[in-house]
Amino acid sequence: MTAHPDQTPAYIKQDPHLRNGFYTYNGQIYLSKISALIQATKHKSDIEYYYNDHVYQNYPWSVEPVASLATLYREQAQHLRDKYDYLIVMFSGGSDSVNMLKSFVDNGIMPDETWTFVADNHTVDKYDTSNIEITITGTPELKRVQQMGVKVELINLIEYDSPMAEDWYLDAPGCRLSHDAMMRKNVFFENPRIKALVDQGKKVGFVLGLDKPRILLDGDTWHVGFLDQVNSAHWTSQHLLTDGPYLEFFYYDPDRPDLLAKATHAVIDSFESRWTAHQCRMFFNYQDCRKGPINIDYYRRVVNLSIYSDTWDELNSFSLGKNRGKFNQIFCQKAAFLIDHHNHWDNHSAWTHGMQQMEQQLDTKFYKPWDQINGHWTQIYPVRKLLTKFN
Repeated sequence: MTAHPDQTPAYIKQDPHLRNGFYTYNGQIYLSKISALIQATKHKSDIEYYYNDHVYQNYPWSVEPVASLATLYREQAQHLRDKYDYLIVMFSGGSDSVNMLKSFVDNGIMPDETWTFVADNHTVDKYDTSNIEITITGTPELKRVQQMGVKVELINLIEYDSPMAEDWYLDAPGCRLSHDAMMRKNVFFENPRIKALVDQGKKVGFVLGLDKPRILLDGDTWHVGFLDQVNSAHWTSQHLLTDGPYLEFFYYDPDRPDLLAKATHAVIDSFESRWTAHQCRMFFNYQDCRKGPINIDYYRRVVNLSIYSDTWDELNSFSLGKNRGKFNQIFCQKAAFLIDHHNHWDNHSAWTHGMQQMEQQLDTKFYKPWDQINGHWTQIYPVRKLLTKFN
């Protein structure tokens, strides 16, 4: 089910990158979350997060799509293949990207390339925390798809470092301020080979495995919504690229709300079959879920079983997750090579100074020092009533 063309706001038609989310404050659109928060701080107010509300507020969430998830994954892969002249599937080795890549190649829908990020220099090896998701789980899958004829590229992030501007945080994804964020931006938008394709008039798309359904309970009604903390791939400067390349979120594609709806119902079914109504209310309490993350590791395990059961081996596959040990959204484990070896990183002082400069301009309610920028939700959408066979 797609949005009627007349429902698409003019500003999104003019700038398709806005499909990946933006912020508003006092009626004005902000591409940079930090810029919006600085303005809100001055007036002791707050900002709002908009993620294709024009699509999702009109979608019939209570009606579970009839098609299976496997069918919807295949249809989504074909939809994206048809949309782009040149398509690159990003692969991390985690459950989302494994399922995404298999949805393409196992259905004979071949991307032009598959890319995965690694970090490699004289201080970092394949067993570094930044690389082990690929080393343990990802490498066998990449070898398999390579044998099927898909070009595989290991993108060394360290090679995409560049001098950081003093106010680099105004361009970075607002909830991913870890050291490597700007390197990743350079991979997408400064790669000479990709820029040449765009200059030739090719429509180029990168597909990312964002993200699992985010559900919560308001009273006895299940809701789904979008939390900007999961969006780690949206830079202010990408909006200058009127001809692309473009970033596509496989599971959060506003062209295909039916895919997210089916997955949402599957996740709700999974928790309702495991837990009592009281447990569901406690775990997915509206106020608690909005203020901070639930037990995200447990949630991911249940979700993987419910929506990736055909593609993800929970017992034998390895995934870093996002909230383990010493790591957070500032010191992300996928940037561990910069945390552990910062003396070898030319931009360390510029990054540190930018973080300090940013925090001086923000109300403390918006961040946890050297931990994270607090997340913002879109409006949430009612799905169905809580119904469990257990009391």
